[in-house]
Amino acid sequence: MEGRLKELSSGRHMAVAAAAGLLLCLFPARLPAAAVCDFPAIFNFGSSNSDVGGLLAVLGQVPPPNGETYFHGRRGAEDLRLPHLSAYLDSVGSNFSHGANFAVAGSSIRPQTATQGGYIPIPLNVQLVEFSDFLVRSQIFRSGRIFTRFLPQEEYFYRALSTFEIGQNDLTSGLKQNRTIDQIKADIPDVTTQFSDTIKVLVFVGFRQPFMACCGHGGKYINNSRRCGFKTTVEGKEIVIAKSCKDPSVRVSWDGMHFTEAAYRWIFEQIVDGSHSDPPIPLNMACHRMDHRDKFNV
Repeated sequence: MEGRLKELSSGRHMAVAAAAGLLLCLFPARLPAAAVCDFPAIFNFGSSNSDVGGLLAVLGQVPPPNGETYFHGRRGAEDLRLPHLSAYLDSVGSNFSHGANFAVAGSSIRPQTATQGGYIPIPLNVQLVEFSDFLVRSQIFRSGRIFTRFLPQEEYFYRALSTFEIGQNDLTSGLKQNRTIDQIKADIPDVTTQFSDTIKVLVFVGFRQPFMACCGHGGKYINNSRRCGFKTTVEGKEIVIAKSCKDPSVRVSWDGMHFTEAAYRWIFEQIVDGSHSDPPIPLNMACHRMDHRDKFNV
């Protein structure tokens, strides 16, 4: 087993570099270089290395000597002056006022099947569903007095720091299934792709009411009855009644047919660095001609 782990290490590091320990800020404000980010909450996704009670809530207590030591110093949330995160799945004594931890030991990036995934059916895409549901339901229950101090304010979701520690179980599970090293290495592109796809979804969750049109009235997504800029006449004076929403920067759709400026900016930022082009050349380098033979290694 030790020899196989060493052989796998180069490929595993590729996946870990893309997944474990990645930090993602959802739409951080543009701050001066010297300013320190003020994160009001943390939302963590992952597996055993960052699980703070998810597995215990699902399968029961982990036996000693697990948990014998404590932090013995400032770590993680404490450095950001935030309380320790409660496990999302733990229903007893939890406080989610400054975030939640969706990590569960044994989780993986890819969903569980006979030949892939982790050791427990709570992969990253399920954790994302939990987060999305928590975003909506927490605000419903905050309207009551009892839960207000245990749930995050709505704005915290859009200013929060999201952290990820996941990916190792996608690879080590292959060892336990006696798959070859080449088979496991061949999984790495799919693992990183699914991780990337999940991040993209999470980014769009960062828009408030992302698919509801910002400007106009009528219809759930497309404003058919009162298009953006619709006017009516009251006592001989034209009045615009189909106005813009208060903050277009947190919407994807402008009028049901066009994107908001914020969405267009996000799309442009995905294009400008050239990572989605073939060949992958940044736009500011696109004026340089590439030798046709070099492209095909002729």
